[in-house]
Formats: sequence, structure tokens, C-alpha cells
Amino acid sequence: MKPWWNWRDAVLGRTDPAYRKTFLQEDIHRARIVIAFVAVMALGYIFVDYQELRLNSLFYLLAIFQTALFGASIWLFFYLPKFQNVNFTDHSIFTWSMAMVLLSLTSAVSRNTVSIENININHLWVLGFYLLLPNRQPFKLIPALTISLISIYILFNY
Repeated sequence: MKPWWNWRDAVLGRTDPAYRKTFLQEDIHRARIVIAFVAVMALGYIFVDYQELRLNSLFYLLAIFQTALFGASIWLFFYLPKFQNVNFTDHSIFTWSMAMVLLSLTSAVSRNTVSIENININHLWVLGFYLLLPNRQPFKLIPALTISLISIYILFNY
């Protein structure tokens, strides 16, 4: 007898592959909006890091990472619609979001002081992962948990 509520499917967000394929175009369109927004913000963060760090080796390293994220975002923006595959879409968005998490946390840790504004930006990333990015539930959960746990660690240890 099948239970009336399957908690694994509810928690892990398992959906019917035909359903995902049907809404793939909408998911790609929504992801492209977020990707374009993040690409512009990645370039803006170069100026913010310059204001804080000035011209030192850490600034140059962050600028290279932010430029790489910008380039990856532009590539994903243009090539995501060309691949009409659910698995490619999910895995590429997951990889891109983990790169964004690592860059955001590296930028927050690179400063001499921790400001609540930086941590609030990280919390906005968490909300973005949950609400804006269309992906499988575990692929949404891993970046959000990573950025949440490291932000809590940063707040308690600085």
C-alpha cells in the first residue's frame, strides 16, 4: 500500500521528468534573468572591493574571480537556451550558484572587519537560491546551506 504522503518526494523535490521538461523553457527564462542580474553585480563588486582593499594582491585575486564569474554568467546566459536538457540546466545552474557562493564568501572574509551589510547580502543570496532559481530541491538546498552556515561561522568568530 502506497502512503498518502511520500516525505522523500516532498523534501527532495522529486518531480515527474515530463513535468520538468514541459516547464523547462520557463525555468530557463527565469534563470537567465537571475544570471544577468548577477553578472552585472559581479562587475559592481569589483568597485566595492577596490574601495575596501585598494590595490593589493587580494583585490587582484578577487577581481580575477569576479571577472571569471562574469564570463561564466555571460556564457550561461547565451548557451543555456541552446541546450534543451533538464539535467544540463540543473547541473549548470548548481555549479554556477556554488561558484557565486564561494566568491561571495571569499569577498566577505577578505575584509578586515565583518559588517552586517555583507552578511545581509549573503542572506539575500540564500533567498535568491530558494525563491528565484529554478532547480531541483537538493541543488537549491546545498548552496543555501553552505552560505548560511559559513555566514553564521563568520559572525560568531570575528
